[in-house]
Amino acid sequence: MNKSVFRTAAAATVTLLALIISACTPTQTAKQAFGPPATTAEITQHLSGKSSSTSFGGAYYAENGDYKSFYYLPETRSEAPEVCTGSWRAHAAKLKVKETCKYVSGGKTVSGDPKTTGYTVYINELGGFRLDEQREDPSTGKWELRKPLKGFPQEASFIKMQKKIESGQKVMTEAEMMVISVPLSIAYCALVGPMCLLM
Repeated sequence: MNKSVFRTAAAATVTLLALIISACTPTQTAKQAFGPPATTAEITQHLSGKSSSTSFGGAYYAENGDYKSFYYLPETRSEAPEVCTGSWRAHAAKLKVKETCKYVSGGKTVSGDPKTTGYTVYINELGGFRLDEQREDPSTGKWELRKPLKGFPQEASFIKMQKKIESGQKVMTEAEMMVISVPLSIAYCALVGPMCLLM
């Protein structure tokens, strides 16, 4: 057998074995199954003094029962995001959040009506959790979140966003920034020519 063919076959075999081993080895990023609904005590222990974070925003469950959140929700508000303040508690094996949310619409600050939402909470082995509003439509009202962090690391972002929204300033979402920045980048490249590719 030709040496180069043998080397190629050996390399392919090693690669295949590595893929099989990695596929069979559980990883921390693998999706973990959620257990039964959490009890009142488990919800309190899991969330008290901690915050959840997503690509759309985050929420903070203070130990004293205060609740703060901010979310980019372009599908529900044309001028997202919205910031919410209120309270939370665990009761009867549910997470209860009472909140009032504000957002900017037409250059004006709009305050929604206070609302209370109850969630069934499911926790997985890695500390990730799922909130389920138990809506009639099973495809809605569910959020899967990573393990909550101690404290509120996103507090500076929350305060900054809250000030802007309360003053009537629209806070741009990342998608909206892309809509503006991509055409500007193309226009810039059209002006400077091939040098743009080197930047």
